Amino acid sequence: MHILRVLYILIPLGSTLITSGESADDFFDYEDNEDSSAQNLTKCFFSKGLCVNQWNCTHPSVPTTKYMINLTKKHNCDYLEICCNKENIVKNYTRPTAKKVECGYANPSGVLMTIKGDTQGAVNFGAYPWTVAIFDTEYEYRCAGALIHFQVVLTTGSCLGPVRTKLIARAGEWDMNTIEEILPNEEMSEYTKIYHSKYDKDSEEYNIALLILNKEFTALPHIQTVCLPMEHTKVMESDCLTTGWEKFSRRRQVFLQSNRMNVSNDLCSTEPNSNLFCASSQEEGVEWALGSSLVCPWVNSENRYSVRGLWISEAGEVNKPTYFLNVTKFTPWIIEQLKNRNINVST
Repeated sequence: MHILRVLYILIPLGSTLITSGESADDFFDYEDNEDSSAQNLTKCFFSKGLCVNQWNCTHPSVPTTKYMINLTKKHNCDYLEICCNKENIVKNYTRPTAKKVECGYANPSGVLMTIKGDTQGAVNFGAYPWTVAIFDTEYEYRCAGALIHFQVVLTTGSCLGPVRTKLIARAGEWDMNTIEEILPNEEMSEYTKIYHSKYDKDSEEYNIALLILNKEFTALPHIQTVCLPMEHTKVMESDCLTTGWEKFSRRRQVFLQSNRMNVSNDLCSTEPNSNLFCASSQEEGVEWALGSSLVCPWVNSENRYSVRGLWISEAGEVNKPTYFLNVTKFTPWIIEQLKNRNINVST
């Protein structure tokens, strides 16, 4: 059984989706949707209006293209909300229809909304739509993974834990402390775990695993796949990045963060034929993202990425090494495992 948090709080009718020209948003169409659910709305301080999500308000001061989320603005409404007069609150919305696009496209300026102000290191909503959060059944955040197919999460064996460990995979997550994002996240809890036959919890050399879901995630702008590494695809290893969440806290926003990294073994020592490599952080960013994929940009395709490695150990501090498993060496293994289950992945 999979769990879908059905919260379609979406864009007003007549809204259009604007991107910076390189976003995967351009591939999506829209369909009408009416949310008739009752809402417990908060009254605004110093105003007669009510606190509603920006996309629930048709006031002229609210943009109808891409919503600006100001994280430093102080008022009694939630950071996603605006003070809106009752007559401007809307119930009819449009939302993107489900549609798969080519693998690996990022949306750095965000899907449908862009944050500004003190971002706390957060990336924009839907910026790296392949990122998956993995929880235990008590909803304690364990680690991260990457969608390489709408039914397959790539991560580490240590992330998935023992075979009998029950997990929940969540795609489309951004702020772990809210379900009010402009598009909903989606959860799956029925799956098959596949570990590499040589995986040993006491060694990192084969620390790779696949989570094969019983059904596919819904393909929306903030839920898409990343490409596997292939010989025909040239990438820039000096401008890679990884994404993940810091320690979960119910007292504040817990945004998805990124860390830009250079692939380099100068800061660490590995055996000549090791399956591991190192990368160093270019800037302060997420410092612990076990299981997350290190992705590198294509040379001749803007904002398109392939997986290069899986985060397995050490913290991602500036000028200190972070160890990754070399996914390039395991691409044949991944493809073989999926082919045995009649699943084809994009590369």
